Amino acid sequence: MLHVTKLDERSTRISLKVVGEISSETCDDLRLICHSYLCEGKALQLDLSGVSAVSPLGVEMLRALQRQPVDVVFVPPLTCQPAGEDSRDDCA
Repeated sequence: MLHVTKLDERSTRISLKVVGEISSETCDDLRLICHSYLCEGKALQLDLSGVSAVSPLGVEMLRALQRQPVDVVFVPPLTCQPAGEDSRDDCA
């Protein structure tokens, strides 16, 4: 489960807080939310302090977002695989 909450919005920038797991099932939802704001010409700040796990696909998606006007902040030590996925070799 993944929840995204708007923390702050200004004319050129929006801050979002992400809570839950960024998994292969939730990755596209987060990507679409971010893409919608980027298409409006807004820079993003993603607060990941509430994220408990990130799948390898989620890591790849976050890296791709950082090549755009996206700042990823408050990244806690993460479990790189949600429960049920066995390899942790893709941790970043």
